Amino acid sequence: MLICDLPAFASIRFEPIIALLRGRPVLEAPATAMGGLSMAILESGMLDAGLAYHRRWAHLSSSNDNASSLDSPSIVVEEVDEVTGLRCQGLNCTIGAIQAEILHSEAGYPHLGRVDPLVTCAAIAQSLAPHGVRTRRLLRYCLAGPWLRADRLRWVDPLHSMLRDGMERSGLLVVKPDPAWPRTLAAGLPTQVHDAVRNESVGWAAMSDLDRTSVMSHIAADAITTTDVPTPRLEVLMWQRPGLCDGKTDVFSEIEDWIDSFDASAIDELVDDLLRHAGQH
Repeated sequence: MLICDLPAFASIRFEPIIALLRGRPVLEAPATAMGGLSMAILESGMLDAGLAYHRRWAHLSSSNDNASSLDSPSIVVEEVDEVTGLRCQGLNCTIGAIQAEILHSEAGYPHLGRVDPLVTCAAIAQSLAPHGVRTRRLLRYCLAGPWLRADRLRWVDPLHSMLRDGMERSGLLVVKPDPAWPRTLAAGLPTQVHDAVRNESVGWAAMSDLDRTSVMSHIAADAITTTDVPTPRLEVLMWQRPGLCDGKTDVFSEIEDWIDSFDASAIDELVDDLLRHAGQH
C-alpha cells in the first residue's frame, strides 16, 4: 500500500515537492511532539533514498542558519488548525493540513475530512523510499495525526481506519486486542477499564476465542454504562490496537510514550533515536 494512492490524495501532486527533496533541502518543522514525528518520518524517506538534507526547527533557528539556506530548497511542515494545503512555489514548499474526500457515504455523497501534515509527510517519505527499512518501520506514527485529533472530536477518524487497514494488508502492522500485547498504556481508556483489560493478559493465550469475547464484552458493557468513552473508540482501544509485527507494545502506547517523554530542548536527540532504532532492523 502506498499512502499517496489513497483517495484522500487523489487531487494532490507530489512531483514538485519530490523534486525539491532531491536538491539538498532544508527541512523545517515545529519543535513540538507532532513536529518531531513529522520530521522523523520525512527524514526516514530521505535517509533510505540516500538524499542529503539539513534539519531545522521553527523558532529555534538562528539568523546564520537562515542566511546559509537562502539558495537551498525549503520544506516547511506547518502545525496550525487551519486547512492550508500542500503549497509549492519556486524553491519553497509548505506542508499544511489538507481538506480531502476521505470516503463516500452509501448514498454516494463525499465525506470531506482533514489530512494532517504528519500523514502527508508519511506519504512523501514512502514515495521516496517505498521499501526503505526506516520508512516502513516509522510509517506507523502517521496514525498519531488522525487518532489524536479525532480524540478531541470524540470519534474515530475514517482516515485512521484506512491507514491502519492498509498498513496491516501490507504487512507493516498487525492488529491485536489489548491483552494480546505484552505491554500497553491506557491511551485514552479510563484507568479502571484499562486495568480490567490488562488483568486478562495473563491468561489470554490459553483462552478460547469464545472466552476472550465473553470477558472483553463484559468489560466493554460495564465501561459503556460507567464511563463517557465513545463506543467506537472503546472498541478500537480494547480490540483493535495496531503495532509492529515484532513489537512489544501497540502504536497508541508508543504515541503516548512519545508525548509524555517529549522535551523540546532535546528534540534532535529524540528524533535521532527514532531514526537509529528504525534502522537497526
